[in-house]
Amino acid sequence: AFVVSSGSGQTLLQFKTKDGLPIEVGLDKVPGPASPVLGIRPAAKSDQPVIYPNPANAWVSVLYRSDVSAEGSVKIVNLGGRMVLNRNLRLLQGENKIDLGVGHLKPGVYILKLVTGNKRFFAKLLIG
Repeated sequence: AFVVSSGSGQTLLQFKTKDGLPIEVGLDKVPGPASPVLGIRPAAKSDQPVIYPNPANAWVSVLYRSDVSAEGSVKIVNLGGRMVLNRNLRLLQGENKIDLGVGHLKPGVYILKLVTGNKRFFAKLLIG
């Protein structure tokens, strides 16, 4: 692993899998009572969204790197096709973090859909 960038309370580490695929992990400083604690979060490197934690309980975050500022939406649909969450977004150019409250959802499998401009992304989301 090596540090790609550091500053503003954040450090970005880059690793390579045994297959040579790059993985980036962001570390955020979280102030603690005696000393800072690091919170680990994945980093969105391409235009593919990163969803974490998955499975989720109360909250799920979506990281998305956008090439341009744009309107968009994120939807969560159950396997019966019923929309259980719908949120309109204003995405900025660069990395966007979208936090979604999912504590009201029953445990199970859902589909998360992110729409921005003419791009559509789908991901399986597990609620535990």
